[in-house]
Amino acid sequence: LNPMIIFYIGRLANLISYITVIYFALKIVPNGRIKKIMGLISIFPMCLTLAASYSPDAIIISFTMLTIAYVLKLKFDSNIKEINIRHILLFSIFALIPTICKIVYLFLFGLIFLIPKEKFKNKYSRIIYFIFQIVFAIIGYYVFCNLLRGEGQVSIEKNSIEQLSYCLANPFIAINIFARTIADYSTDYLCQMIGGFNTPTILSIIIFIALLLVVFEKDDNDLKFEKKDKILLGVFSTLQILAVFAAMWVVWSTAKQTYIMGIQGRYFIPILPLLLLAISSNIFDIKLKNKKVLYVCLMIITFLFCIYNSISKFI
Repeated sequence: LNPMIIFYIGRLANLISYITVIYFALKIVPNGRIKKIMGLISIFPMCLTLAASYSPDAIIISFTMLTIAYVLKLKFDSNIKEINIRHILLFSIFALIPTICKIVYLFLFGLIFLIPKEKFKNKYSRIIYFIFQIVFAIIGYYVFCNLLRGEGQVSIEKNSIEQLSYCLANPFIAINIFARTIADYSTDYLCQMIGGFNTPTILSIIIFIALLLVVFEKDDNDLKFEKKDKILLGVFSTLQILAVFAAMWVVWSTAKQTYIMGIQGRYFIPILPLLLLAISSNIFDIKLKNKKVLYVCLMIITFLFCIYNSISKFI
């Protein structure tokens, strides 16, 4: 075929795989606000941009959603009385795919602790499965990176060993650099995570507000997370965020840089569902009729802001 046609077929294949995996994730996730949260995140402008590209982030995001959905199914589905090797194998495959793309998402395997221990044969099963999966993931990542993908060229200005040594020798400087990066670039990360590269900032903020309304809306049919579950979700979300910053600082940032280089908002999309589930709560009691009016008004306001932003750039 013509090279241009092949190029677009590749992008289309990535889009189809993204839609397919997201479809099954939303299909198996238990009813409630979780389905809405994952559905909204999956149609972020940034997610749709990545879905129709050659970026591996489309695979990472979709399979992270599927991993979360499958774990919640194992946790809340009353028809699943006991976790068997088939369940563990499927969970391992779903969590392994994002991990071998980017090792910072290794903490996805920790979601196995969301499944009640009563569903395992004995109290040590979860820990044994967890250790086995971590080892399996690290081996898979090593094979993928070193035997299949090969090694790319690294700039002489970037030395991971020296960066790591500098960080360990100067922990207070490392903390200061991390805090400064968050303070200076957190807004950029938020807008990039939601809107992508060309979406007006105000539209990204509006989408984020709409997402928060779903996170905190009152839902009587919502699945109940225990306090320890929310703590676990918060811990793994935090660890994944720290892993993203640590990886980009050690691997990508130049020596003695005053901020962490290379961080992009899209790296936090797979972490966002876990973080939102950790803070979700029944706060806003919005009736169905009012909800329809609210969404219509939100679309009109968004449209007007987009027009204003587009026109103001040329004035």
